[in-house]
Amino acid sequence: MKFMVVENFFNNFSQIQDEFKKIERFDYEEHPDIKPKLKDKAFLKYKWPGQRSLDLKSTNKFLTALFLKEYEEKFRDFFDEKLGFAIYTHLRLKDTNKEDFLHKDSPDSTYSLLVYLSETNLFSGTKLYDDLDNEVADIKFVQNRAIIFDSRYTHAAINNHGDNEDNGRLTLNVFWKKG
Repeated sequence: MKFMVVENFFNNFSQIQDEFKKIERFDYEEHPDIKPKLKDKAFLKYKWPGQRSLDLKSTNKFLTALFLKEYEEKFRDFFDEKLGFAIYTHLRLKDTNKEDFLHKDSPDSTYSLLVYLSETNLFSGTKLYDDLDNEVADIKFVQNRAIIFDSRYTHAAINNHGDNEDNGRLTLNVFWKKG
């Protein structure tokens, strides 16, 4: 299983952490990229809990550029192929725990990357599983920690928390894909 964890992903996190909270997010059914596709019943199997932003590449060029700078510094040797990516903020609150499930990211993705943006919560995090759904890694939710892994690995968010963007499970989600 190929994955990597990096502490202190953003060098200047204390100066930018509130910027992530200001980004508009949408429920799955109301997300502008998803809403037109809801007529396709097969598309509903990828439903994610909580709220997700639009792709930051089109809505927040500063945070996208900063992410790429930090990514190049911390993960440059993780894979050597040229990949495109989509980048979002994602908020999950404790009332979405029942909606979470073991899953693999979209078949279009090659690698997934998470940066934990909200306050550290050691009861929360991400678990990775092998093909038989045996747990192989339990990564705790530590603020400004990043994890990258093969998108084909089964995984799940563990213990979403809080009741708003100030105390909930806020992450930066990046999906790398070929082409």
